[in-house]
Amino acid sequence: MPSGMRLKTPSLTSLQRESFVLRMVAGVIVVSLLVGLMVVVVLVQSYRLHQEQAVVTAENLSWVLEQNITGSVNLINQAHLAVSDEATRQLAAGGIDFASFNAFILRQDARLTNADGVHATNAAGQTLYGTRVSPTSNVVGRDYFNRLRDDPNAGLVMSKPLVGRISGKWAVVFARRLNHPDGGFAGVVFSSVNLESFAKLFSAINVGPHGVVSLFDGDATLLARYPDSSGPGGGVGKKINSPKLLERLGSNELLSTYRVHSGVDGIDRIFSNRKVTGHPLYVAVGLAQEDILAGWWTDALTLIGVWGLFTLLLSVVAVLLVKGWRHRLAALKTMEENAELEAKVADRTRDLEESNRKLSALSATDGLTGIANRRRFDETYAHEWNRAVRTGQPLALVLFDVDLFKNYNDHYGHLKGDDCLRKVAQLLNGHARRSGDLVARYGGEEFAFMAPAMDSSSILALTETIRKALEALEMPHDMSPLGRVTVSAGIAVRVPVIGDAPDLLVTLADQALYQAKRDGRNRSVLAEETPVRVEVTAD
Repeated sequence: MPSGMRLKTPSLTSLQRESFVLRMVAGVIVVSLLVGLMVVVVLVQSYRLHQEQAVVTAENLSWVLEQNITGSVNLINQAHLAVSDEATRQLAAGGIDFASFNAFILRQDARLTNADGVHATNAAGQTLYGTRVSPTSNVVGRDYFNRLRDDPNAGLVMSKPLVGRISGKWAVVFARRLNHPDGGFAGVVFSSVNLESFAKLFSAINVGPHGVVSLFDGDATLLARYPDSSGPGGGVGKKINSPKLLERLGSNELLSTYRVHSGVDGIDRIFSNRKVTGHPLYVAVGLAQEDILAGWWTDALTLIGVWGLFTLLLSVVAVLLVKGWRHRLAALKTMEENAELEAKVADRTRDLEESNRKLSALSATDGLTGIANRRRFDETYAHEWNRAVRTGQPLALVLFDVDLFKNYNDHYGHLKGDDCLRKVAQLLNGHARRSGDLVARYGGEEFAFMAPAMDSSSILALTETIRKALEALEMPHDMSPLGRVTVSAGIAVRVPVIGDAPDLLVTLADQALYQAKRDGRNRSVLAEETPVRVEVTAD
């Protein structure tokens, strides 16, 4: 064979080797970029979820605090109204009887645990009635006294923060006008509230290591803050220097949520400001971005590390394959190694798809009770409705509502309320024994039980079994006439046909549920509704 022919084969083999190397490098880059893109997508979605959850958490916490503060102020207002009515009654009867009026005030005082006593003055501002009073004590000149003296319609008035003359601590005074029978000014009744009590209340709320809770009045004067801050603008009695806050206050929004860089401690936070109902007070809950994203950063670093390790391993595999191609393997071996590499990439892709499936499952689960959420219910309901239309099988739906749950929540607190909802959910889920049965949290204290291919008598019997099983648990409910936690149930069963509104079954069950409530609660009502069908015939 001529030498020229012998030199041609190595040249061709070299080109094949270089082509293989380039393909491997390109493959590593493309696969790594694809995986990196998937990591970025997951992290972006996770970041948005963390932010959305933080907004919901801040709004929920501000609502809890607003309810607590509203209740406290309302108790003071009720006591003051009682004292005002008693003063007017005695004045109409001939004059204030010191002993009986003072005893009446002391009775009101005994009912208040959130204020430093109930006191009353005469028209000259002398504090004559209540605990620890002295005729030399005079509130003339106080902003609340002057306003009530000059404005008969002022109602309950709150003072600017002031330092107590005896305690030396910051406080606000709630006061109400006392009137003669003819409407003339007779004095004021007032109660002092130590602002440290609000800070103590705020300390019980978990807002994270860098979170903050504050209370301020309508012109942004700080009344209480937890944790306390002695930095610029952070003291009680000072106006909060935040353009964003002042803008929201100027718009008179009852609830506003926004992100801002704090001028007090330089921390970025998501704030939820909520107005205290009926009073010139605002409570703000601020969750620090550092705390909100702590878990996200851990996940991000983990995913990035896994991506880097994956890329490194992929590169190592590529180098080994190239060496094998150059030194040992023929074209067939190269194809086999490529197939092996593709299989590994497919494995990684399947792992990522499985992770996405798990994330999808989590998005369909109610975070509090662990059962299906409203989104999962809506999707499954639409599917089962269409299947029932096709098969001609009945579809049963039960809507359960925990009786007087708001009263339960107010009496026992939100933690006990959450635990009650979890127990009800577990009980319902334990009775969903067929493969097609679905229990979901429908909203608040409402649950849905969907049972395909079940007739009226069967679903009614099952509903009664569930209702009685909950009664048997005997969970205490002091705010219910029955003294225990119960549910009302609305049942609807239908064989849907083409032309029926998809939400018909939900509407019927909801109507039956309201009927159960109207009939006295703790009962099951089966909807009795025969829809009118209009048949259209061709001429």
